[in-house]
Amino acid sequence: MILNLMKSSNSKISLFANKAIPLKGNRSYWGGLNSAEQSLAIANQSKNSAGLLVIMTPDSQTASRIIDELQFFHPEQSLLSFPEWETLPYDQFSPHQDIISERLKTLYQLPAIQQGILVLPVATLVQRVVPFDYIQKFTFLLSTGETLEIETFAQKLESGGYQRVSQVMEHGEFAIRGSIIDLFPMGSKRPYRLDLFDNEVETIRSFDPETQRSIDKIDNIQLLPAKEYNFTQEGIDLFRQKFKHEFGDDSSQTQLYKEVSQANSVGGLEYYLPLFHDGLTSFFDYLPDASAFFEIGDLEQSIDIVLNEYDERYEIGQHNPDFPILKPEALILNKTEFLTELKSLHRITLQEIPTDKSTSLFNTLTLPDLSIQNSSDYPLAKLNAFCDQNKGRIIYSAESTGRRETLLSLLGKHKQRPETVETWQQAIESKSPYSIVVSPLEMSIHTPEISVICEAQIFGQTVVQKRRRKRKHNDFEAAISNLIELDIGSPIVHIDHGVGRYQGLQSLDIQGEPHEFLMIEYAGEAKLYVPVTSLHLISRYTGASPETAPLHKLGSDR
Repeated sequence: MILNLMKSSNSKISLFANKAIPLKGNRSYWGGLNSAEQSLAIANQSKNSAGLLVIMTPDSQTASRIIDELQFFHPEQSLLSFPEWETLPYDQFSPHQDIISERLKTLYQLPAIQQGILVLPVATLVQRVVPFDYIQKFTFLLSTGETLEIETFAQKLESGGYQRVSQVMEHGEFAIRGSIIDLFPMGSKRPYRLDLFDNEVETIRSFDPETQRSIDKIDNIQLLPAKEYNFTQEGIDLFRQKFKHEFGDDSSQTQLYKEVSQANSVGGLEYYLPLFHDGLTSFFDYLPDASAFFEIGDLEQSIDIVLNEYDERYEIGQHNPDFPILKPEALILNKTEFLTELKSLHRITLQEIPTDKSTSLFNTLTLPDLSIQNSSDYPLAKLNAFCDQNKGRIIYSAESTGRRETLLSLLGKHKQRPETVETWQQAIESKSPYSIVVSPLEMSIHTPEISVICEAQIFGQTVVQKRRRKRKHNDFEAAISNLIELDIGSPIVHIDHGVGRYQGLQSLDIQGEPHEFLMIEYAGEAKLYVPVTSLHLISRYTGASPETAPLHKLGSDR
């Protein structure tokens, strides 16, 4: 059912109905939606909309939240992300390989996608990106039964930016042990193990990088390039030519020029992308014509924040003679270019508070205070009063299965026994007046038909844990096996303190008891001692070659 868009507070649209997408070049404003309701509205829209829905967020945290919520509301929908590098402009260290993997996977898939949702921060939409022909050139399919000469294959991987290691743990790595090749392709969820018989690929199996155990047998794998910059000899030659053209012939004496000339992949080369390619392109060029854009937050303010950060970082970094940097306009679109690209597209701005611009108003309501009163004889009096008056169904939302059981126990003491369901679809199809589901929702939803009450609404405080980007090495055993690879002096990354040098294990007496610590040395010979119980905070440095890895100052931003 397609409903017309109306500027009328007397005719409100159901949150569960499909809305009309504005014609190309037009804008509409959806008013009356909090953050959770915005995600639900988009998920409902995507079920019946052809083409790609692009969600622009003000920052990475918002993007991560929306992805979690969309996966909950509509798990069957194709969902893509294009994450930020998570480095400051002109930083001299590179993004984590998992981020590069996700970005390259999305760029490869976008031109052919027919329907789905793409979530990305404004900061990445503003960036100039690699041309599609670069991704095509270094993407190939490897199948069982193919003939493969090991050293030739290794050279091909290295020319595509893959790093040869003794044990594969991260995206973009490969290892060779006799007739066995381990490989973690960019864009893949798992690494793969190729078993060769003579020069023929006999089997391909996925494996667990933590246990190194093989899992599933498959017929073929797809290999994407491992870097966004072209680090083949052709790409390095182009870099040298463009670098001297940009910074003058004397720039051939700079440290950066010498390192790249020697094929050393130093950190931060992503901020020299234009020098490795004949030309960059706009992210908009990757998008299908039928794409519709959803804007969350103040778009122009988000653009200004990104542009100002580039300008400020350029002013700071342009005086480093060994690492001269490109002007911001070489790396990002300016505001006029960005808004011009958007002007001709389908655009929907999501508003929490309706304004006179609102073209669609939703039938959302505001939940009253439902917080528990621990000192009262009737601690759930507010919630019970709401349930008695509410005519729609109620779905309780808990952050985890453990929190769900806690909430069920509390409700059970007050004569409420919600039906436990596993998915959003089961929740909305349930015939029970009360149900409970585990979800990532941080805010409640209230409509005449259905109300979703988050546990924070009841307990009166935020119980949702801070969600960080999923990282490797958050498991103790995985961290231990990862550190076995390290030599004294190897670059190592602490999640809070940045890049230092591994100096081995050391035993220290704490209150008379011996304890084992990992020692990391930072700039100025500052030392950090990390308890072995906190090794999940440590990971190998993968941004560049170990010889050129940065050394951060302990207790500072860098």
